[in-house]
Amino acid sequence: MRKYAYLARLEELLAALPAQERQEALNYYEEYFDAAGSEEEEKTAVELGDPADVARKILEEEGIEPAPEESAPVSAAENAANSSPAPQPEPAVTAPTGPEPPPVEDPETYPAKGTGATEGSGKPYAKRLWLIFWLLVALALVVQISVLLLGLGNHGGSSASMALEVAESSTASYQEKAVAMSEPVSEEQQAGNVIYSGTLDTSGKGTLFVNLSCGNVSFRTGEQAEIEVYGNDSTGTVSYGQTVDFGYTLFCDSEDPDTHMTITLPADAYDKLEVSIDTQGAIELGNLQIRQISAYTASGPVQSGQLCTEQLSVSTEEGNIWLEKVSDSGKYRVEQVELLAPAGYVAVTLPGMESQWNTQITNGEQYTKKTQASEPLEGITRKLEVEHGSSLKLEYEA
Repeated sequence: MRKYAYLARLEELLAALPAQERQEALNYYEEYFDAAGSEEEEKTAVELGDPADVARKILEEEGIEPAPEESAPVSAAENAANSSPAPQPEPAVTAPTGPEPPPVEDPETYPAKGTGATEGSGKPYAKRLWLIFWLLVALALVVQISVLLLGLGNHGGSSASMALEVAESSTASYQEKAVAMSEPVSEEQQAGNVIYSGTLDTSGKGTLFVNLSCGNVSFRTGEQAEIEVYGNDSTGTVSYGQTVDFGYTLFCDSEDPDTHMTITLPADAYDKLEVSIDTQGAIELGNLQIRQISAYTASGPVQSGQLCTEQLSVSTEEGNIWLEKVSDSGKYRVEQVELLAPAGYVAVTLPGMESQWNTQITNGEQYTKKTQASEPLEGITRKLEVEHGSSLKLEYEA
């Protein structure tokens, strides 16, 4: 399981915690993943253990009885409404509720990879995590030995392959290549390995539409446009096809929350990118350079590195937004930014000075604040709209 799939699942299971305590727990495990590095995400998830077990231990330590699995989870919005403090008479812009992550190079805060919980954190999970890890290793060895002895291995043959379906529409306006995952998945696929991979066509214009029913999506930059899908849902399909306006549609209808789609794009691969997750999942926008970017998830966090764009729209109904930087570039000047997280916090660094922005900030139903730019950028009227449910952190480049 990768980082954002793990955190999204843990956030769902900790719905019974008050919003601030839940966010602190998620920040703790996110910092642990960050310390291990992006190449070690799956290994780190194994070391931490099943999100259900981790959530149960956290809830028990807080004196909360874990809810039965069959009961419907309490939404993050309901928790935020029940646990948030009384509205303040004066609008306040505060830092995100989660603690600021300490530097990765700080050895007193972050342990070496695989050492368990951080020292002094008050969460004694390390010994139990190592015990679970070695039990899993031992179990895997026993299974492999049993397969060899009983002759149940795959003698020279490959695991069940996925059937490739190619369909052409009667109007020739859309060509779709679908990978059907109706065959039983292999043991490697059940472990979360790649179940679909391919290249993407890039025209430098048109729109790339990316839609997931459930799961996580992350973007990387590179010279070749590629896609990889990880997961173990044997009933879902991945489809990719061209639209009539030089655009392309990428769709995955898996219902597995651990499904993870990784997309690599060159700079200016498309004129516009639209990403949507229908139910739950995290979005990592990376360091994209595209003229227009739009991202939506019904439940989950959205974050990024440095985005170079003219128009940016990010929305999550139940989650947080954290954007490292939205920047001007040689090709793009930021004109409009819309960030909507009515149940969570918003943090972003914006180009230019605060006085160059026409700004509207809404804190749920408590207040709406509007300010007009006093020193507009020559030739550009910058517009900023923010809605947040817990806290807000806006920074501006000098």
